[in-house]
Amino acid sequence: MIRVIQRIEESMGDPVGALRTVSTELGVLRGLDGGVTSLIARYALERLITRYADLVNLRVVINNVEVDPRVALRFGDYDDVVVRVGGRDEVIKVWVIKEFVRIIEKRRW
Repeated sequence: MIRVIQRIEESMGDPVGALRTVSTELGVLRGLDGGVTSLIARYALERLITRYADLVNLRVVINNVEVDPRVALRFGDYDDVVVRVGGRDEVIKVWVIKEFVRIIEKRRW
């Protein structure tokens, strides 16, 4: 777990890469302890959003069409989606987008 947190921390310089790292590194651990994994993911995502305000403009790409991230809420947690930030695309798991949307929605209120 400590090594995973270190990898996430090391990836924070690249917001899109950090999303991928959260998805891949924590995805494996999520099956073992979903609660702790969600807390770590939320913390990492909150730090990313605070550090890179343009992440709130993140788009999800489905069937080659950019859509609002909330559209991904309809999919299963382990489905893959493409996220687009600043012209860069990365494949991540839907559960990361769901955590992301929860954080953004909470901040808007």
